[in-house]
Amino acid sequence: MNKKIVYAVYALLIVLFAGTAFAESIEYVLEQYNPVYFCGGAYKLEAIYISKGQVKFMLNNETSDTLKYHDLFKFKEGSSIYVREILEEEAKEGPDKVSIRFYPKTCMMKAEVAEKNIENITKEAAAASAGNATNATNQTMPAGEKTKEMSLLQRMINWIIGLFK
Repeated sequence: MNKKIVYAVYALLIVLFAGTAFAESIEYVLEQYNPVYFCGGAYKLEAIYISKGQVKFMLNNETSDTLKYHDLFKFKEGSSIYVREILEEEAKEGPDKVSIRFYPKTCMMKAEVAEKNIENITKEAAAASAGNATNATNQTMPAGEKTKEMSLLQRMINWIIGLFK
């Protein structure tokens, strides 16, 4: 394989997967009885009990055990939650809060989509080096997956194609 193609594929992989290293967990401060949605609505997380240094969560109708400071709980569907800090409102002027780190199981979908499309991107880069690149940007993401990452992907493909012109 041409060295330029190899370097272009490595650069593309770095850009595509750089964001997923940070997407593996989500830091958030939850207010009691105020549900929050993560991963495009795939997860509804709510702190249903905060009192005396303890907290209980509900994730998509599954309730956690009672957790304390620095506890980690894994839900049946595979996601986990880590209690960073419990912020009880002493004067009761506002809702009690809990600082968490949420580890969703299926938020990695973008990485999986990118992984599935690496082969297509490599083929497109090879086609571009041969001068046969025709409408390459329309074939990289499956229908329904056109998000902000699509514009990044288009820019990367255009950059790779530019290497061979």
